[in-house]
Amino acid sequence: MKTTIKMILISLIFGGYAIAGNYWVNTISDWKIQLDNGVAYIVADETPTHCSYHRAQINMDGTEYNRALYAKAKGKKITYVTNDKESICIITGLEER
Repeated sequence: MKTTIKMILISLIFGGYAIAGNYWVNTISDWKIQLDNGVAYIVADETPTHCSYHRAQINMDGTEYNRALYAKAKGKKITYVTNDKESICIITGLEER
């Protein structure tokens, strides 16, 4: 009985991470920042196929946007964290390569 309760608690605590579906995309070398009606996007042919219009939304008032601007100014490749369930991909983390 105690083992069953422990298993249920563990699955409730850690189960959400498996459902979230966030992942790092492959390194993107040819990309640009696009502004569309006050929303910023990273646009690239290498964007995951489930992301509509080959782009991923980036929050303009966050650290990821500043990192993207810096990486673009330096001509660096990037990779970012996005979800795998939605067609409107939202960047939740970004790293230059």
